[in-house]
Amino acid sequence: MQKVRFAITCALLLCSGVLCAQPYENMVMRGRGGKELFFSDSLNIYSLYRSYPAPQAGPSPAPSGYKAVYLTSYGRHGSRKLHRADYTSTVLAVLSAADSSASLTPLGSEIMYKVSEIDKDCRLSIGELTTEGVRQHKELAERLYRYYPSIFASRRAAVRCYSTVIQRTMMSMAAAGETLLKLNPHLDLQSLASGEFTYLNARYADPFALQPHKPFDDFLRKYFDFAPVLGKLFVEGAPAISDTAAFVRCLYLDAAIVPCLDISGLTPFARELFSPEDLFTLAQAMNYMIYVRNSSSPLNCGEAPASQKPLLSDIISKADAALSSDCPSADLRFGHDSYLIPLVALMGVDGYDKSETDPLKVADVFQDYSIAPMAGNLQLVYFRNRSGDVIVKILLNEREATLPVPTDIFPYYHWDDLRIFLTNKL
Repeated sequence: MQKVRFAITCALLLCSGVLCAQPYENMVMRGRGGKELFFSDSLNIYSLYRSYPAPQAGPSPAPSGYKAVYLTSYGRHGSRKLHRADYTSTVLAVLSAADSSASLTPLGSEIMYKVSEIDKDCRLSIGELTTEGVRQHKELAERLYRYYPSIFASRRAAVRCYSTVIQRTMMSMAAAGETLLKLNPHLDLQSLASGEFTYLNARYADPFALQPHKPFDDFLRKYFDFAPVLGKLFVEGAPAISDTAAFVRCLYLDAAIVPCLDISGLTPFARELFSPEDLFTLAQAMNYMIYVRNSSSPLNCGEAPASQKPLLSDIISKADAALSSDCPSADLRFGHDSYLIPLVALMGVDGYDKSETDPLKVADVFQDYSIAPMAGNLQLVYFRNRSGDVIVKILLNEREATLPVPTDIFPYYHWDDLRIFLTNKL
């Protein structure tokens, strides 16, 4: 009965617009539980596929006498197409068999058509950046120019961009670079992509490398009620499904990717197929999988966060080099969620280095959608005054973030203190 009341309440909130996309505040600092955080923004149902939560307001002003002189970042590529063909083929195999035996409901037929459109869309361009992803990085670059004119509007500024050699990251870098040059043609802009930049995607031991979706599927088998979803798709005589958890997982991921795509006429179907409680459980399963593989879960023995020491070392060394010059500059890195997430854990940003063993409690300490949405990013902005004192602000997705470093000027940190803290992480 409690589950029924919860589902009805969430459905009413969704229909009334109360759970429409809200300004994306710093989630950890608000002290909410995992379920409350999840339902604070309707786009969270898309988990790591959610669109970038652009800030509604600019950054807080720097202390008197300080101006921005350097910015360093690591960012995820923007919205993309599906990066695995089996997400659509698994679903289509089951739905096509049911269609052949006239076992699909009208909704089942509609879902089969939509998944087939997604399948056709990514067949020759799997994982590639979409128009939405380009827009996200253009707008990110525009905000950098607007928020930090002492760097990006300067005639003396040098901006260096680095990318992994994947289409979606290189295209994200291109979108940002082109935008910055359009706004300031005087920028000394360098854009580089190379497999030699191993610090951008430092590999690490994945305990689930041979079965990457096992945490997701095991979570569903334990906590998800498959019957209502299958009842929406199939009439009596539906084909046997060899792995129901894998089928529903792929169905969810197909639904979650829709807002990222450029397919004309394709409308979202996540809420047609899944109840609010279903969506929370599915997002929990995705979140749990990402946590145990990429973050500070005991199940990966700290391998994931520790793997990002080369990236953190690059951040420190490039900051040292930039601060030794009197020219404003920036180092912008373009990579992937599977490296942004462990970097955040390694640094302890917003408390995302917490350890949790209970799968149902992981969502209380870790939220994948708040760390690495499409185009998610971590920025460190350095400010200096005339006496040469340097302070730093940390931003996670352009929201002021915390680090476990004492400071008397929050949201700023003294660079001398922060540098010691970060160096000790190495």
